[in-house]
Amino acid sequence: MSAESRKHPRAPLLATAVLHEGPRAIGTFRVINASAGGLLLAGEAPAQLERVEVLLRLPADRLVRAQALIVRRETQKGRQAFALAFSAMTGVQEGLIQHAVAAALEEARTAGVLILEDDLDVTQALREGLARFGWRSFPVTSFLELAHALERPNNFCIAFVARRFSGPAGGWADGPEVLGYLAAQCPDIRRVLMVDQGDLADFEQRGARPEDLVHDILPKPWTDSRLGDALGGCPTVKVELLPDD
Repeated sequence: MSAESRKHPRAPLLATAVLHEGPRAIGTFRVINASAGGLLLAGEAPAQLERVEVLLRLPADRLVRAQALIVRRETQKGRQAFALAFSAMTGVQEGLIQHAVAAALEEARTAGVLILEDDLDVTQALREGLARFGWRSFPVTSFLELAHALERPNNFCIAFVARRFSGPAGGWADGPEVLGYLAAQCPDIRRVLMVDQGDLADFEQRGARPEDLVHDILPKPWTDSRLGDALGGCPTVKVELLPDD
């Protein structure tokens, strides 16, 4: 474990980071996880650059602008990611990130539903729908984040897993692989597969019968009635949602 990871708690965030070299915008990258010490971003790192300026958009539209160093590039199964270490942070900047990380960790500890989906619009729609049924949910965008969330103390009893991951944040596993992991490691968690048109047929062609791995299949888009069916017989625990601030 690095000194940075010991000093700063880290958590997955629904956030994006825009990188700049001087006045030139390099691109927008999805945050896989974050701490006050740095970020892990999905995608290919800018070539031949070591130092960048980061504009980090946190939940609730809080913005943090900081200088950072690209400290690691990695590729697993063809999917790329890279790590940034902040080179100088003010107390206010650190506080904003630490608040967002603490809120994410609290959500992970108290949520009853785990969501694996890398489309932020789909994730937000699902979280809002689940909230109408009284469920607190915790979203992740990669298999690695899902595994880490399950390793920490948690109250997950349902997992919604996307059939396909559209970007590098997929975490180097696809929906059926994740469902197999959940079935083997966490058999008491209800497993719901989220599919687009044509996905179910493709799933079956891979040699796995859906009923072996999933308890229900939720098509996109869904209705509240269909979402309620996907929740099955799991008891609903009413909770107060965390405030945005």
